[in-house]
Amino acid sequence: MEDEFDILAAKVLAGEATEVERSQLQSMLANSQELSAEFTALQMTWNSLKKAGAVFQAQAAPPAEIPAGRLRQLKQVVRDARQPSPSAQSNRHRNEGPTGLFLADIFLHWRERWNGAVAGIVSVALIALLAGTLFWLNQPAAPRSSSGSSTAPVAHLLVLQGRPEVHRDGQLLSATTAFTLRAGDKVHLSQGTEASVVTPGGDVSLQGPKTTTASELAAAAGVSNRRTNQMGQASALHSALFQPTPEPLKAGLLVTTRSVQTIPLYSPAGATAHLAPVILWKTEPGKTYDLRLTDEFDSATPPWTLNAATSPVEFAKVEAWKSRPLAANGLYRLRISEAGRALTACEYTFRTVKEERELPSNATANPLQEALQILTATPSRVGDALAVLLTLRPDLANSELALRLKLMAFGQLGYEADFEEVASALSPVP
Repeated sequence: MEDEFDILAAKVLAGEATEVERSQLQSMLANSQELSAEFTALQMTWNSLKKAGAVFQAQAAPPAEIPAGRLRQLKQVVRDARQPSPSAQSNRHRNEGPTGLFLADIFLHWRERWNGAVAGIVSVALIALLAGTLFWLNQPAAPRSSSGSSTAPVAHLLVLQGRPEVHRDGQLLSATTAFTLRAGDKVHLSQGTEASVVTPGGDVSLQGPKTTTASELAAAAGVSNRRTNQMGQASALHSALFQPTPEPLKAGLLVTTRSVQTIPLYSPAGATAHLAPVILWKTEPGKTYDLRLTDEFDSATPPWTLNAATSPVEFAKVEAWKSRPLAANGLYRLRISEAGRALTACEYTFRTVKEERELPSNATANPLQEALQILTATPSRVGDALAVLLTLRPDLANSELALRLKLMAFGQLGYEADFEEVASALSPVP
């Protein structure tokens, strides 16, 4: 059955499946939650591979050797690693162990064993790995505030009602709708004030009157909270939320691709829980776009089309679409092109989950809480989260938590330009 699933999934994703094969795959996904999750992962991988075609062309390139100058520099790095200078020894607490030597030895070993075009590709990759690792090992410890506490977030405060007060470094701060807490912060909630606190161990509900500290809130979450395992499995999300800036930029959040898609799609992406989703893509000023949505499981279904549209498009508000929602557990192909310019078209596939999911009632009290709930769901629906994050009101959109969530979402989709833009906005956050 596994072989049959692999074959059917490959054919459907490549657009080469017959109607019978599409129906067979749809039946498998409907009857197996495990296969459904696996197909979502395959679909994300397939979309990334389509963007990475240029990488594979490099394998056909003529044989290439490392430039003599660069090779001398690399050998010097190896010699320095074997005989560290006094200044390097002073940072031994950061790079204790054989990591640097191990990577250098790997490089030299594989350079001797491999040759030709493969040697060129592997050499370049290992140089990048070695340089990146050595760069990380020599970074200073996480910056600290004037009170001596780390700038890494301890928790994120989501205000549901009222306005909590935060005392930091002798200053009184008024917590807005979303506020990032750090070690040493004291939080006071007056009568009638309500908030939810996001910590590495889960969520904590707060009701005033109450005075506590950020560290106490993090400890109170406990390791038994439901999100603990979810965040443990979603290391990218954990890094984005709780690493000190600019550490999230170096935490492997950006999935590297050689994108050939000139019109990035934000939502839906990968999987969606909405049968009438918001379609959200990156637009250029003054341009409109043509949309065409087709059912990959049923080619007899008439396509959904819309011309001269601007982002976002709310499916349920399009007159010709609102009576034709998508089917649960379906697979769809979305084609976006500049209006009247078919050659600019970009195509994306996404799937709908088995049934439309309803969030817990408290998740909609604050849109950021809703986005977080979506990202910690299974499967993680990055597109659904971006539909929330990219339509936030300004006081939430510019909060540190919103920036960190967008950083993670753009990184998982491999949208480097958007990732760098958010990273730039996040870095100066105190």
